[in-house]
Amino acid sequence: MLLNTVIGIVAEYNPFHNGHGYQISQARKILGDVPVVAVMSSSFTQRGEAAIFNKWTRAQLAVAGGVDLVLELPVIYACRSSEKFAQGAIGTLAATGLVSHLVFGTETENPEILSELACATINKNLLKKYLKSGLAYGAAMEKTLLEKSSAGNCTPSDSSGEIANLLRGPNNILALDYYRALNKLHSSIVPLSIPRQGSCYKETALSTALPSAAALRKELINKGFTLQVKKAMPETSANLLAESIQQQRIGINKNNAVLLLNYVLSTYTPDKIKNFCDCSEGLENKMTRETRAKTLEEIVANIKSKRYPATRIQRLLCQLLISTDQAPFTATATLAPSYIRVLAFNDRGRKLLAHMKSTASLPIITKLKKNILTEQAGTPFALTLQTEIAATNLYDLLTGNGCFNQDFLQHLEPSSQEHHGRIVRTTMPQKG
Repeated sequence: MLLNTVIGIVAEYNPFHNGHGYQISQARKILGDVPVVAVMSSSFTQRGEAAIFNKWTRAQLAVAGGVDLVLELPVIYACRSSEKFAQGAIGTLAATGLVSHLVFGTETENPEILSELACATINKNLLKKYLKSGLAYGAAMEKTLLEKSSAGNCTPSDSSGEIANLLRGPNNILALDYYRALNKLHSSIVPLSIPRQGSCYKETALSTALPSAAALRKELINKGFTLQVKKAMPETSANLLAESIQQQRIGINKNNAVLLLNYVLSTYTPDKIKNFCDCSEGLENKMTRETRAKTLEEIVANIKSKRYPATRIQRLLCQLLISTDQAPFTATATLAPSYIRVLAFNDRGRKLLAHMKSTASLPIITKLKKNILTEQAGTPFALTLQTEIAATNLYDLLTGNGCFNQDFLQHLEPSSQEHHGRIVRTTMPQKG
């Protein structure tokens, strides 16, 4: 297998749909029929929401849809700001030693402006001032970048209307952080923008051509596996989902989440909340007063403000529930990737893994040993993995599926078949 070109994609695949398949096909039209490696968020997403299916199922759907190898984006990056999300994802792809091109979606056909903006020096104090005034992140970043005092060696070619429009697109904001992450790593990975087609990511009406993931999730949660869902996904992914959906719940039980949050917010002190999640400026005091809400939406609505939008509150609440005394979420804030964990692959992905043994700069995990946390105690590796295990256990608790310690119980069995990096459940005792 020639490996001069390997495509890397950062994704949530929540779940994989026609739009994701379109992105892969367009990338291969440009770069050829080359391998695709995706780094995918695990149990919780960047919006602070539980994924609709567990990470292994979502990874298998992606492989069925055209991805060759799916790697895990640990929750310490997946459930943080777009900057941290990008840094963790790009760091993981770069650590494979194989990825040559980063493919991502944008709402613009002029990504070179984003590349120029990524070179600008960000005045953090100025950004905080605009955020504190109540501006959303995109609008605050726009004002910060347009301040002459914050410009670095690179000056955006357009400092007015086009920049303003660019920074209102969620994919563009993520793309800007991808460029920054590549610059920070001094990476040789080549960025390649694919203009987004089809529905807006917030669109709630399900299009069967190129749908939004939000609309697809809504259809699945409210109506199950309908004909519209089937048409909105690549055929192979849809067929696999039809099989998987008989064995697991779609989404989480929100009543479980409300009970857990009400308990935590009523029993944790403000100091403990501040240690367990990335809150600041006294937000922990406001959170302790929200102990009688009846819905998740009510909890978020009562805490959010212009300074702290709903998505950030959702992330903080997820972090709060994931944290343990041994591994508080805040302790992971500055950690760089410390391992590469494999979630799914096909035959070409299996061959990529064989190459990665000699190219990867981080250890590769396909199966967790029972005593791995003890062996790695006190290291960033252990802290990242311990937080990930807690996130998986929280996810299973919220779904009510009766599973525990699945990170130890699931592993990949290499296969030479075209579409299988088969997931196997071991018989390890539940108390791993």
